[in-house]
This record gives sequence, C-alpha cells and structure tokens, in this order.
Amino acid sequence: MIKINSGTPSSLASPIIAAEINATSGHALVVVPTEAVCSEIALNLRFFLVGSAEVIELDEEDFSFVRFDATSHESVAKRLRVLTALVGRLPRSARNDSSSTALVGDGGDHPVSFADTPPREGNIVVVAPLSAVLTELDSPDHFRNSILKISLGEHLDLEKLKGLLFASGYVRTPYAEVPGEYAMRGGIIDIFPYQSEVPFRIELFDDLVESIQCYSPLTQTRLPGPSLEEFMIAPYIENGQHEKGQYNESGGLGGRMSP
Repeated sequence: MIKINSGTPSSLASPIIAAEINATSGHALVVVPTEAVCSEIALNLRFFLVGSAEVIELDEEDFSFVRFDATSHESVAKRLRVLTALVGRLPRSARNDSSSTALVGDGGDHPVSFADTPPREGNIVVVAPLSAVLTELDSPDHFRNSILKISLGEHLDLEKLKGLLFASGYVRTPYAEVPGEYAMRGGIIDIFPYQSEVPFRIELFDDLVESIQCYSPLTQTRLPGPSLEEFMIAPYIENGQHEKGQYNESGGLGGRMSP
C-alpha cells in the first residue's frame, strides 16, 4: 500500500502510483478524495501504464433525493462497465445454479445461456473517489450469474427474453438510444446494454439469431463490420436490486414490481 499526501498534485502523484503498480504486477485500487481528482489520476495513469494495465474509473453513485428513476443513465452505465470489467478478470467460485436456469431459451439444444466465460487476461486498475469505495456492491459471483450472453446461431424465446430484460431493469422503447433501453420490431431486436458504449442489433430468422451487429444510437443505422459472435447484457444491479423488484415496465428504474 502506498500513501500520498492529499496536497500532492496529481501530476506528481501519478508516476509514483504507476511505479508501485508496475512493481506489484497485479490488480490495483487507487482511492482518491474527489471525482475531479479521480479523472485526473486516471488520465495520467493511462499514459504511464499503457500496455501493462487497463485503467478504469468508478464513479460516485448518483443518488436522487426524489425518485430512484432520476438516477443518471450515464453514471449507472459507467459503474456497470467497471463491474463487468472486474468480474471478467476474477476467478469464478462455486456456481450458483439457481441463478443460471433457463430464463431465456426453449430448453432445447440452443438455449440462451448466462455468461460462463473464463477470466480475461490482463491487470485492471480501478481509480475511485472515497465515496464510491464506501458504496456496497453486489458480490462478483451474483453479478456474473446475472449477466446474459446472446450468441450467434442460438434460438431465442422472445417472451422469456422480454421477462429477463424487464427483471434486469431494461425499458422497452420504440428505439434503443441510451443504456438500459431495448426495442423489438418484427425480426429485429435492439438492446443497449448498461455496460456498453454502443447498442447491439439482433436480426432473427424465425427465432434463430442470424446476425449481431453494433449500430449508431443517433442514426439507428448499423456500423460497418462483420457480424459479432456474441455480446453481453449486464443488469442494473449493484446490491441485488433486481431481485428486490425495483423496476416496472412503464417507469423503468422507478417503482416496484408486485410480489
């Protein structure tokens, strides 16, 4: 552990922190006093640690004093990108089979499955303000078991997919333009995962996933490139909120589902 005086400029603190991280050669958590300092330190560390670690910022949770659904979509998306990156690099402990049952899929040879991928390689450095570190997060296994993976060539049960998206805090809209929205039009399903910077478009042949491509949320047109093999959908969950039913289909993140 390295301690740097609070008055030390970020330009001087960053190379010291980077040297310590390189010396330990592992994941690291850098705690700073404010979000402004967090952004400065993260920017500097990306320069000093280029090629050796991925540097990501954990934002403060944007609490609303009025309604839960007033929470900033961008703040939620940033935090979930961090959690998704972290669980992708952590070893998986005992599998929770109850949370990985076939919520989507027909139970046949091609169900949609929850993400069960091995940890990715590479170290991760999380830079976070103190307030963000003090916020309780969901357990890595629980969060990982709640991530849905949709793959090319799989068969989708659309009703179960809608139910899972609803339970995971996603709102159905005519067009998926911001994280947490999805749209269904005939054989096309658009989903903007909370943890993603771009939305994904699924094209179906009957119930078969025929193609997966990214598209522009502004123009709603597909981005150039070949069809993707798969993509992940992270739920709006940090403390198990989706299990407590803090979502409704019309109000999105506000209200509660009836028991």
